[in-house]
Amino acid sequence: MTSLFDDGPSRPNSDLLEGLNPVQHEAVIHSEGPLLIIAGAGSGKTRVLTQRIAHLIRDLGVSPFEILAITFTNKAAGEMKERVAALVGPVAEKMWVSTFHSACVRILRRDGSRLGFPSSFTIYDQSDAERLTGYCIRDLGLDPKKFPSRSVHSSISAAKNEGLDPASFAARAGSIFDRKIAEVFVDYQARLLKAGAMDFDDLLTNTVKLFREHPDVLETYQRRFGHILVDEYQDTNHVQNEMVLMLGAQHHNVCVVGDGDQCLVPGTQIATTRGTVPAEEVRIGDELIGSDGRDGAVSGTVSAVWPGEYEGPVVTAFAGGKELTGTPHHIVPARMEADPGKWFVYLMFRSDRGWRVGQTKSIRTDSRGYRQLGYRVRAAQEHADALWVLRVCGTQAEASYWEEYFSVAYGIPTTCFHAQGRDLAMDDEWIRRLYDSVDTVTNAKELLAEEL
Repeated sequence: MTSLFDDGPSRPNSDLLEGLNPVQHEAVIHSEGPLLIIAGAGSGKTRVLTQRIAHLIRDLGVSPFEILAITFTNKAAGEMKERVAALVGPVAEKMWVSTFHSACVRILRRDGSRLGFPSSFTIYDQSDAERLTGYCIRDLGLDPKKFPSRSVHSSISAAKNEGLDPASFAARAGSIFDRKIAEVFVDYQARLLKAGAMDFDDLLTNTVKLFREHPDVLETYQRRFGHILVDEYQDTNHVQNEMVLMLGAQHHNVCVVGDGDQCLVPGTQIATTRGTVPAEEVRIGDELIGSDGRDGAVSGTVSAVWPGEYEGPVVTAFAGGKELTGTPHHIVPARMEADPGKWFVYLMFRSDRGWRVGQTKSIRTDSRGYRQLGYRVRAAQEHADALWVLRVCGTQAEASYWEEYFSVAYGIPTTCFHAQGRDLAMDDEWIRRLYDSVDTVTNAKELLAEEL
């Protein structure tokens, strides 16, 4: 299955399947055995997962108790459960829809005692974990300047994500530096166990360890979860992948969604322990260095390299003295500074509705009373899956012009995605009918191709 953004008529045999294209239809009705869905951003994969779960429950009679759905954020998990509940009713509450870490917490609260942890074990956050690492470094007599706690803990975290325990890490340590980190690793884990605590990585590794060392526990969850669905599978690490394979080993009813377009173009500079090298020169066994999102660095070892072929335009952007190259399909994290005098015109996507055009002032107050970028507040209010900023305007009049222009020129509604809690002329039934009547998918593709 190559794409969920295909054109063509749907082939519904239940109201849950209405509006799906043939490829989406096939993914939803696939009932037995493994299923891999490769889909890019904005292709409707969240809708497919939601409709698939609802189809299993309502059309095939699968108990919600037997469904495990994994997402990568608590927000995404909550929204998925909410959307399934809208289709099948309150029975959706019996499903497990959670992140990997949340699912592991539930499992370990029940059976973690088999590994020597109390059911009320403490979960150490990043700062707790780095602080404990610092104590280990100090008590082992290591120089904190040569072995900073953040860097050492990043190495320990990377090892855990590869499924390595302290002994395995020590066996692979090829330098004096790594052997010292291995000593810290041993002491760190011993202190966690003594304190009845786990860090975030332990939640994953200890769950896999529990399954491996206590097959009866694994069998309990294998019998319970007859259907497993995982979103954003390309972001799973070794331990998360192993956990999914173990849970699905009996029935093989595992559905995973991944984005095959997450790649790097040749020439992209990659930081490794042997220096900065172009992406095409990265080799198996290289240790890569990246940001941990907290002003720190993490490392990881390359276990496989998949070169791909791409024919099409390459986009290069310059800003702040930096150069960034990618394809039109690349998604690049960026930070936009809010200017109180600006207005945004945006294209918004929601899997169970379609695409709409809208405008917002650059700064708005969210539901908690915090000032946020306007389009972030609007995306949250609309339960949107994705949003593209089409224009940054200096006045509301200019923003209104572009909003109307994009709507009329490309045939995309400006109507809000839902009416609940709003004083709108149309209720949700009419809004749904509007979006079902307009081919916003094709129109949005045309807009994105011509305007971005």
